[in-house]
Parts: sequence; structure tokens; C-alpha cells
Amino acid sequence: MLRTFLIQAGLFLAPFAAYAIYLAIRRRPLRSAESWTVPVLVWCGGLAVILTVTGLLLLTQFERAPAGSTYIPPHIEDGRVVPGQFR
Repeated sequence: MLRTFLIQAGLFLAPFAAYAIYLAIRRRPLRSAESWTVPVLVWCGGLAVILTVTGLLLLTQFERAPAGSTYIPPHIEDGRVVPGQFR
């Protein structure tokens, strides 16, 4: 669950980070309001939403358990915690 959240947060923040890197390369002020105009924020926000939705769709498609499998929850065997798995 944490991994999924971090992946989605990274995908959402990636366009803003890429634009910040672009500003740094062009030696423009990062914290200036003139650098972060409304059209730039709309483009970055739109791209962030597209990346996040695409990431969610891909994660749900490829992170599934095989059809007909049953979930075995985490349990303790011989004093060790065995992680949950699908069989």
C-alpha cells in the first residue's frame, strides 16, 4: 500500500519537478511567482493527472493475483513472520 502511494505521489510530482529542473538549468528563480504562471501550472497539473491515472491503471492491470488464487495472510512459522502471498 505504501509503495503504491509513493509511486502515485512520484508520478504526480514528476511534471512539477521536471519544470523546476528546467528553471534551474535556465537559471531562472525557482521561488518567483513569475516563473510559475497559471498556464505552466495548468500544463503541469494536467500532465500530473494524466500520469497518475495512467499509473493507477497500469498498477491495477499488472499487480493482480492470478485468477483462482487464494490469499494466505501473513503468519508466524518457526518464530519467523512469513509474508502474505497468493497461491
